[in-house]
Amino acid sequence: MNDPTSKYNVRFVFASLVFAFVAAAWVAPAGASPLLAPEQQLMDLINQARTDHGVGILSLSDQLRTAALDHSLDMAQSGILTHTGSGGSNYVQRVQASGYAGSPFIPFELIAFAGGGTPLDVLNLFLSDSAHGAPLLAPSVFDVGVGNAQNYWTVLLNPVQFTPVNNGGSPGNSGTGGTGGTPLQPLAVDPSVCTGVLEPEARALCLVNDVRTREGHAALVTNDELAQAAAGHAQDMLTNNFFGHTGSNGSDLVTRTAASGYDGIAVGELLGQGFLTADDLVQAWLDDGLHRDILLEDSASEVGIDFRQGESRALWDMLLAAPGSAQVPEPTTFTLLVVAFAGVSVARRNKPN
Repeated sequence: MNDPTSKYNVRFVFASLVFAFVAAAWVAPAGASPLLAPEQQLMDLINQARTDHGVGILSLSDQLRTAALDHSLDMAQSGILTHTGSGGSNYVQRVQASGYAGSPFIPFELIAFAGGGTPLDVLNLFLSDSAHGAPLLAPSVFDVGVGNAQNYWTVLLNPVQFTPVNNGGSPGNSGTGGTGGTPLQPLAVDPSVCTGVLEPEARALCLVNDVRTREGHAALVTNDELAQAAAGHAQDMLTNNFFGHTGSNGSDLVTRTAASGYDGIAVGELLGQGFLTADDLVQAWLDDGLHRDILLEDSASEVGIDFRQGESRALWDMLLAAPGSAQVPEPTTFTLLVVAFAGVSVARRNKPN
């Protein structure tokens, strides 16, 4: 497994939730400590990047600072990069508990582990990805909180309101594989191959399979049990006003797949929020290295897709899996990603050293 303290083994996660969760038992510490030099440096770098992109600079919020630092300390203590606190809190609950009263209330969290990395490395990591840069540079944002503990970074932004551009990415369509490596080669959906396919789920599958075929991978086949699991989670998110891979009952993609009766192995789950067309959604996934990886995963052969639209929300869930007889390596690490209204939860398989 890769050395987690390596400068270039930088992992990151961020999530967007438009609807606030009900605050639970998590309680934020009183008061806000001043930014330490590396934290101030990252904030200054963020504001310089925003200035360079012609958007307003951010103001430090004591409450967002408190929530950010507390979560970084929590991650450092557990050694786990995650949006879920050790007490089960999510970041919206932490922001609410901090007493933050910014309006509109549309917080957004970015987290990173940068072993040996500098604040500039962290900023470049966020900006190098076509999805991760969008919230950081969103014109709507005016408040920020920054925290760092033992190279576990948390950045909280509010309010994040943006319409995906460049087919779902931030300005500029470059991206990385998630580790700060070589920029992705462009890979675009081809709407012409799916002419006449109008149903959202069928069109998404058509576009994904076209890309997989072009890249030398077998097309995915729809599975009824996987479709049932995807539909259940999409409806759960819509009904209970949340966006994430953990269900309102604590389920994850593995338990939901098993509960559907599927006899196979869950390979990955991709989520989308705010995309009204399959074309924009699939392109957003392709523009991010980690999302592209799971879309093109060789071991995946079956899929379930569901699209739900409420009065003010559009939600997608895509579950990829392999039959029980398939040879799928046991995962050595598990990374949860929810990226710019498009998410992927994937068992990342690292070759042994």
